[in-house]
Amino acid sequence: RGGLVAAALLLTLGDLWATSRRDYIRQPAEAAGAQAASPALGPMVAGGGRVFRLQRDDGNYYIDPRPLAMTRRLERLQPNLGALWGISDIEGYTEGLLPTARWRTLLGALHRNLHQAQPDARALALLGVRWVLNESSIWPITPDPLRPVLTFGYDEEGQRREFTLFENPLALPPVVPRRVLEGLVTPGILESLWRLPAPMTLGDPIALARQSAPWPEPDSLPRLPLHWETVNVARIDNPAGFAGEAVVVQGAHPGWIVEDGAGNRETLQPLGAAWSAFEIEEGVAVIRLRFEPVSFSAGFRLSLAGMLILSLLAARPAAGSARRRAPAPAQSAGCDTGTH
Repeated sequence: RGGLVAAALLLTLGDLWATSRRDYIRQPAEAAGAQAASPALGPMVAGGGRVFRLQRDDGNYYIDPRPLAMTRRLERLQPNLGALWGISDIEGYTEGLLPTARWRTLLGALHRNLHQAQPDARALALLGVRWVLNESSIWPITPDPLRPVLTFGYDEEGQRREFTLFENPLALPPVVPRRVLEGLVTPGILESLWRLPAPMTLGDPIALARQSAPWPEPDSLPRLPLHWETVNVARIDNPAGFAGEAVVVQGAHPGWIVEDGAGNRETLQPLGAAWSAFEIEEGVAVIRLRFEPVSFSAGFRLSLAGMLILSLLAARPAAGSARRRAPAPAQSAGCDTGTH
């Protein structure tokens, strides 16, 4: 009995370990029949960059059980669903594995910047937004400097809804030198954004970017392309041999580690509420960002200890009952009742 219990526990532990090695995308069960990428977003964002969606929310999408309404709700209102097609939504869970509290607070603070009639393209660029998906009734004309790329629509309950996909030409690459970022943001904003109160009241737009600063051309920046090898590992190439402090245009969730080809490891440092920074040494050609939070190793050790304790507790009663089992009474010798 004890061996079977131990084998079952080891099998469970192995199954949990194997499951943790796979990259699952969590989504509602009803999404199984709705996995069709938006005709605008699917092919357009292959080159990277975040998506900011500006649309009119309709509460009926949350309660209407019909397939069309469910499909549209999943495509437009579920921030994580874009991960099925590699789409990074500004309001989705792209800040590490989960958005940090400071990131959510920052989005609330920038609400005026992002939702006004003339959008703050520089603020969007500093947040890594390259694509803006807009319901046409909100912006009836093209806001400068965004460029319209594609217009599409669909009929829903007899009403036509039109959407336009804009490209933000000011969008920054995913990794830039820190000196570039500091030349674009308002002086002191990096420190003040780190101390954002929560929750924030909506007020005037935040002066996130220097409006007078010349915006860099993408070709003028050192090339530091970022590629995701897995959901927890990103590779940054350094073909030009850049050395110095670099910034990832994404917040630093606790647990991200910077690793270079020489085996050096350091923690990815948060910079403000929307960026993170690390140092590139001279001669380093490849850098990897790995998500290795303490909870991964601690959880494995705690699970292993729990399995061992359970196996000991499961085996102990069996041994005790065997010791307490009374011996069977000896059979008395049969009496000869036969007659002589």
